[in-house]
Amino acid sequence: MNRTYTLHKSISNAFTFLFLLFPLFIFSQKNGTLKGNIVDATSSAPLEYATISIFSQKDSSLITGDISDAKGNYNLAIPYGDYFGKIEFIAYHPEAIADFSLSAKNKKMDLGTIKLTVNTTALKEVQVLTAKGETQISLDKRVYNVGKDLSATGGNATDILDNVPSVSVEDDGKITLRGNSGVQILINGKPSVLTSGKGNLQQLPANMIDRIEVITNPSAKYEAEGTAGIINIILHKERKIGVNGSVGLTVGYPDIYGVNANLNTRKNKFNFFTNISLSYEKTHGEGKLYQESKSNVLEIMEFGRQHVMGGLWGDVRLGADYYFNKNNTLTTSIFYEKGEDRDEINMEYVDYIGSLDNRVSILTRDDHTTKKEDNLEYALTYTHDFGSKGHELVGDIRFQNNETIDQSDLLGKFFTPDYQPSGVKDLLQRSGGLEGERRLITKLDYTYPIAKGKKLELGYQGSFRNIKNDFLVEEFDDVNWNVLKNVSNDFKYDENIIGFYGTYKNKVKNFSYQIGARVEHTDIATELVNTQETNPRIYTNFFPSANIGYQLPKNNSIKLSYSRRVRRP
Repeated sequence: MNRTYTLHKSISNAFTFLFLLFPLFIFSQKNGTLKGNIVDATSSAPLEYATISIFSQKDSSLITGDISDAKGNYNLAIPYGDYFGKIEFIAYHPEAIADFSLSAKNKKMDLGTIKLTVNTTALKEVQVLTAKGETQISLDKRVYNVGKDLSATGGNATDILDNVPSVSVEDDGKITLRGNSGVQILINGKPSVLTSGKGNLQQLPANMIDRIEVITNPSAKYEAEGTAGIINIILHKERKIGVNGSVGLTVGYPDIYGVNANLNTRKNKFNFFTNISLSYEKTHGEGKLYQESKSNVLEIMEFGRQHVMGGLWGDVRLGADYYFNKNNTLTTSIFYEKGEDRDEINMEYVDYIGSLDNRVSILTRDDHTTKKEDNLEYALTYTHDFGSKGHELVGDIRFQNNETIDQSDLLGKFFTPDYQPSGVKDLLQRSGGLEGERRLITKLDYTYPIAKGKKLELGYQGSFRNIKNDFLVEEFDDVNWNVLKNVSNDFKYDENIIGFYGTYKNKVKNFSYQIGARVEHTDIATELVNTQETNPRIYTNFFPSANIGYQLPKNNSIKLSYSRRVRRP
């Protein structure tokens, strides 16, 4: 099997040129107007705050809306096209707005006075319902809705994740689920360059996130990677007719600054969207560790750490949807991120023998690290809607290219128990690392809702990636820098995975279940270049899954789940 793949440079250039031309396609909207007046049918009193909703005749999607003023009047600007509508007011019967068209020849439409009649049945009982809760629990996952989270107004993705039950974010950005770091993080259900590093999610503004799905025991639908489970971050996406967008500014203490902008414009069959963000952050922190060990004598070690970490990051995402018709959509996008962190870490080790009254040695270690990243992702997604709700076929192709360069200067100093120079020569080291990853992912997912509560899912995923990791450590001997060969090496990792899955879900009264199976064929080759060590692996694995749930009274439920997972390098 061929372990590598190449993409012709001209294809990459063509993609880049296409996305750079996106702004040229954004043009101003040509709008008509719709106006009228809404009153009570009995008293002719104007109805304030009545809702007017306008829908497209083509696909019944909501185009725009408005509410009536104190005199019952409304006036909407609507792009040229064919529409229908509805007028609603609490405790009144809704009134339909018949099909109408706006064009250059018919720019204005006045519906006159529309009279709403009281719904006497509705007035017999008023039921107050609360808004959708922050957390929703389904058979195979928990969904955390971000909308009401205050950290969504000025934070980033890790701020949101740190508020999700069972999810923790450490100081260096590493994410754990129920204390386990073997978690797979997805963006909109797919791997992303934003999840390739420990701190990359800190560059994703929180106001771009719609909800977070936590799947502690994933079904066979998902790639088998990740022993702790899956965290799926779902982003907002606007598809309203016209031009709309938002700009956010973040300022925090001590050193947090950021600005982000989201823009969306839709005209006829095209929908263009872009997200841009720029952030600068310096996080301050400290930690302490106390450790005892005893063999013949008691040995005590105290460790202290202080750090200032962070830097300047920026990213841009450009994309477009093309609606062939109401059943077929093609989406393409490009994402580019660039950033640089400058971290300063100061550590101190103090050793004792017998008790804390007998200090024997002190070591300090200063680490100054510069980290630079370049991340690029192309994506192409095709969606076919078969006409009934939830019945669809989705194909997705994406190419990712990531590169990280780390450079560190380390200084170790040795002291006597009373903090005087010990006479041991300072330890001066430096390290450099180059890590690059290229990955091609292909997916095909088919969903068929058989009947109410019954659903069948079938799919395929292919993942082909090449990773290089060159690591060099050198030590200074007062004259020259010498390579430490026992910790320096160049590492290559080639991985090809092809998987197929099927799941079936059903619900009978209070009892629900989901069963599935996944087959993955894996071809992995690793090589330590300097020592010429290789370790090829070719194997096929079967990954079954099952979820069973029973709904009890008073919003209680019982769930039992099983899945088989794998942890790869």
